[in-house]
Amino acid sequence: MRGYAKSALSSQFRDASAFDAFYAALTDEQKDEFLRVGSSYLFLVKQGNWHVEVEGSNPVIDYFTNSFKLVSLFSLIESLSSEKHRDFYEWLGHVGEEIFPIS
Repeated sequence: MRGYAKSALSSQFRDASAFDAFYAALTDEQKDEFLRVGSSYLFLVKQGNWHVEVEGSNPVIDYFTNSFKLVSLFSLIESLSSEKHRDFYEWLGHVGEEIFPIS
């Protein structure tokens, strides 16, 4: 998984030794998270494409791919948060006044 994370995030480091130094400075728990998110980022966001097998169509559907990548990116960011999941409709009812359902 380290190779996948390195492939996904290498553009954020001066060179391979800077990546290795950054990785070496992480705790074991941080390394696990870094590898999980880095490799997921590679597969889901950087290289993830929505493919279809329909004769006469483009095998990569751009609008599906871009939507999928956006949702994947937000999901990876949220996975790094220590906050617990809160149901959207529950949150919406507690933002001040009752605004759901919207008339």
